[in-house]
Formats: sequence, structure tokens, C-alpha cells
Amino acid sequence: PTRRSAERNSVKDKVHVSGLSATKSYTIQIYNNQGVQVSQVTVHGQTEVNINSVSLQSGVYWLQVYDNSRNKKIGITMLLKSR
Repeated sequence: PTRRSAERNSVKDKVHVSGLSATKSYTIQIYNNQGVQVSQVTVHGQTEVNINSVSLQSGVYWLQVYDNSRNKKIGITMLLKSR
């Protein structure tokens, strides 16, 4: 299987997600520590993506990657947002 990663769990202005398959569709969501979704990006035919996180307040967030082709959550990681 392809390894997906969110580079740098500590983020400032962007979150870089790599290891995606160019033949699939993904939904990438960011949730705050209370479980409220604060960002969502759908990616088609890309192996990596940068998600703007400038508007997020400092704190702990959770990034989830969902494979739309298989209707399955394939990864989740904690992010620490700093200014």
C-alpha cells in the first residue's frame, strides 16, 4: 500500500499531505480538538496537496484522510497549529 503522510505535525500556514494515489479521489478534513470540522478539501488525481491553515487559531487539530473510491477512512494524525 502507498504510505500517506502529513509532513510536519507542527504547522503554521499550510499542511502538506503527500502519498496520495493519482488515480483516486480523497476528502481531507481538519477537525479542532472539540471535534468540529474546520476545513475540508476534496482532491482528484493528485499525489500531494497543500491545505491553507492560516485562518486556524493556535491549538490542537486532527487531520483525516478519506478514500472516496473505497468509502473508507485511511488515515488520521494530530496537528499542532502555532502562530
